[in-house]
Amino acid sequence: MEQLAGSDPPGADRPSDTPAGGPRRRIYDEPVNRFVAGFIGRPPMNFLDAGVARDGAVVEGRGFAFAAGSRVAAALKGRYSKIGAGVRPEHLRPVEGEPSRPSAIDGRIELIEPLGSQVMIQVATAAGLVTAQFERRAGLTVGQPVRLGQVPDMLHVFDALSGRSVLAV
Repeated sequence: MEQLAGSDPPGADRPSDTPAGGPRRRIYDEPVNRFVAGFIGRPPMNFLDAGVARDGAVVEGRGFAFAAGSRVAAALKGRYSKIGAGVRPEHLRPVEGEPSRPSAIDGRIELIEPLGSQVMIQVATAAGLVTAQFERRAGLTVGQPVRLGQVPDMLHVFDALSGRSVLAV
C-alpha cells in the first residue's frame, strides 16, 4: 500500500536496499549510473556523448557545451576523456539574446506538447533529439530554431565505458 501512495518503500534509507543508497529524491538528484538516471523521472533524462574541456570545467559535444559545475569539474579533472552528459528536461530552458552562452545546445523545434502550465518540446540537435520542459510561453513554433540553456549545476556526467556517475564513490 505504501508504494501505491508514492512513499518510499520500507527500509529505503538503508544503503543496501536501494540502487543509489538513499531515498527516491537522492536517487533522482544523484543517480549512481546512467541506467538509474534514465529510469527515474519523466520525461526521461537526455543523454549526449561528450568530452571534457578546460580541465573539466566544460562538458562539450556535437553542437553543445555545458558548464560542469564545481563538483563535477573536480571529479572530471584529468580522469576522463570520453563521457556521457545527462541533463533532465526540466533543467533546460530556451534562452534568447545570448549567442555566446557557455551552457547551451542549439537546435530546431520538432514537437511542442502543451501540459497545462508547462510545455514540453523536442528539439533536433547535432547531438540528437533533446527534450526540454518548462513554464509555458508564447511564440514557440515547430521548425523554429531554439537555443536551450542548461540550469547551472544540474548536469550529470557518466563514464562512457562503465556508465557510472563520475560523482559516485
